Amino acid sequence: MLQKHFTDCFWAYDTKDTTIGIRTINKKIEKGINEVDELISFVKKRINLEENYAYDLIDLGNSRNHYEDVSSEDTSSVYQSYLNIKKELINYGHSRQNIADAMKEYVLTPLLKYQEANRKFSQRKTQEIIDMVNTLQKQKDELEYTKAEYYQSCEISEQFNNLRNTIGTPYYSLDNMDFPALDAMIPIGPRNMTIEELNSLLLKMQHEIPLTTVSSWIGNYQAMAGEDIVRFIMKRFLDMSKDDAIMAAQDLLKMGFIGTRSISKQPFSFNGSYVWKKTTMEGEAPHKKAKRDVERTDYIYKNAVKTVETTRCNIECEMYAYLVKIEDIEYERIRIIRNAVAAMIDLESKSVLVNQVLFEHDKLFLETIQPERDLNQVINQCRTGTTHIPVTIYESYYYSPGHFQTFGVFLDQLVMSNGTNVPIIVKKCLSAITKTVKVLCEKQEIVEGIDENIEKLTPIEMERRMWLGPRPFIGEVYELRNRLNTQKITLKILKNFKVPVIVAVLKLFLQELPISLIAGDMYESFKMLYSGSENNDLRNRVTSIERLLYTLSPPYYETLACIMKHLHNLVEGLSFEDEFISGLSYSIAHLILRPWTESIITINDKHTSRLVKDLIFYYTDIFPERFTLARNKMSTKSPQRPQSEDVNLNAENGNGEDDEEDQTQEVLATIDKATSTFRASLVLNDSEALAVEKANLTLEDIEEKPKDTEEFEDKPEDKPEEPETKEVDSNETVKNISEIEEKTPSSEIENEIIDKVEETVEKDELVNEKNEKAEVKADDTVIAN
Repeated sequence: MLQKHFTDCFWAYDTKDTTIGIRTINKKIEKGINEVDELISFVKKRINLEENYAYDLIDLGNSRNHYEDVSSEDTSSVYQSYLNIKKELINYGHSRQNIADAMKEYVLTPLLKYQEANRKFSQRKTQEIIDMVNTLQKQKDELEYTKAEYYQSCEISEQFNNLRNTIGTPYYSLDNMDFPALDAMIPIGPRNMTIEELNSLLLKMQHEIPLTTVSSWIGNYQAMAGEDIVRFIMKRFLDMSKDDAIMAAQDLLKMGFIGTRSISKQPFSFNGSYVWKKTTMEGEAPHKKAKRDVERTDYIYKNAVKTVETTRCNIECEMYAYLVKIEDIEYERIRIIRNAVAAMIDLESKSVLVNQVLFEHDKLFLETIQPERDLNQVINQCRTGTTHIPVTIYESYYYSPGHFQTFGVFLDQLVMSNGTNVPIIVKKCLSAITKTVKVLCEKQEIVEGIDENIEKLTPIEMERRMWLGPRPFIGEVYELRNRLNTQKITLKILKNFKVPVIVAVLKLFLQELPISLIAGDMYESFKMLYSGSENNDLRNRVTSIERLLYTLSPPYYETLACIMKHLHNLVEGLSFEDEFISGLSYSIAHLILRPWTESIITINDKHTSRLVKDLIFYYTDIFPERFTLARNKMSTKSPQRPQSEDVNLNAENGNGEDDEEDQTQEVLATIDKATSTFRASLVLNDSEALAVEKANLTLEDIEEKPKDTEEFEDKPEDKPEEPETKEVDSNETVKNISEIEEKTPSSEIENEIIDKVEETVEKDELVNEKNEKAEVKADDTVIAN
């Protein structure tokens, strides 16, 4: 099973050259086609040799015998053996001919069909995609022009509004205005034109239509020939016929832009002479024109954004379909070559027994041909990156992009109006995946491409196959993406699509984020973490990851934690080295953490997948606040997830560490306190901050008491009343925290502080139990981390 596909790897390093992946894989495919050509040439020569050999054998077997007239009774046994050998040569020649015919049918024919079907596809499709990308670039240039024009119109309109507000009684009456949705349309022949377009047309006519000298009874004057006017209109509007152009000139004559020197009114004539009467459409108020310009330019700008986005989506679909097709072609090429070699080896094995050694050697070489491994090798050696064409955002003059679309928007802007730090699309997709898989298991439905024996699969096992299962149809993915991008995200919409499509849309949402969930500036930090010596120590590595993730903004941190929690539930019961965890981590690593700019060095880095693997498996240790909050809500009798052996081992070894290790733990504890106070200060007001500070001081007293308990645990008879003192202090702490809860019961930060105090009190009670002393120390170590 492939961990990654061509659609995940052959995109671009950055947005400057978006077709580098297509061109790279095209070169690889052309090389593969040349390899097939060479193999076809080899097979043809081999068949030719086999046919010649078979012909020579049959001819030799049918050659004339020296003693044809001698009966078999008169011949010696040696000669009779010779005759039998000659007869066997004929049979052997026919068998060789059958081998040559079988080579044509099972080896040569499939190769020729493959070559004929796929020789020109890659080159032709690559050129089409490159032309589409060039068209997209031109549309983007036009988009920038329309955007600038839109912003300029908005600024002019705002100047008129400010003029009305500052002066009081503006020069123009700006009240009781009734503006149309678009500019007023003026019929010019079969076309409708705006005032601006008409003025532009008149200006071009003045510059480009030549003037000729006309003699009349009133004297000589400069005029335009009617024939030149018609030709200009036909040249300006290519879709107009001669009659339509004459009709357009007639409209210009009626509106008084052109006219004749005669007093009588006559219709436009192809042979007439005309002079300019007026050159522009006048009489429009400036503030109305400014308002219309804003509406017109906004309409043009929106259409330009839609056009660019439509072209981009079409290119994405074409590139995606091309990569899928190329991957299938490459897979088919390797499979056909493998089958061809297998057929040839099988024929060789049936021809002569003396070729058994050669057959075994060739069979050994045959086993080395594995399509999936070769595709992985192509990906590892030739992949160009994971950067897709960036999403085009509608940047409104008045609102944030998050009001208009979901995909391609910064999480900070997307969750601004949601009231939560996790985007709705992430929550809804994860919820829809879980519920749909559960319904499929309950109804015993058969899902194509997953497993026909669903009754043997649990919901978790089925969902695992969904995450790493067959790729869905790209059209369905973009259909769901377009619906979620502009509509309200509900489970009703998501339930109309299959689970693999929902998973693909969630991955597409993460892919189209302007920055990954873990920002690119932390890329080198994690790289140093996994390349340093502390990588060997699980506890230090988990602690370092936790500290680095605390620097993320709340939307990115909470979204990452939400996704990791869902994936963590999928891997419950699996070992750290399980194939599913490794494949899942490798497939989504570029969605979680990617550098600002990909390069040949970064695409071969392995620390991103190792980081995602740690985030999934050690979720409860890396996100301790979320884990503590969930654990305190559980029943006290519910079983807890056992800690990993590495963490328990480090906890047991930690009991014998020196003073330097104790100092390190104290520093980490101090950082935890400072972090909690800082996160609380972001939400609470001044009075609430004072209460939190008191709670933290109380927390310090409670956290110091277990150390005193350990020191004097060997002398219980000296201080028999110590547990009561701890209980009183703990009750005071709970009382102080409950006061904070009454002030701001809806704050998540306060709930985390309350849970931390309750957990500390629970640890104090567990210290008194001698039989569970070792487990309590290990739990304290994990929570401190």
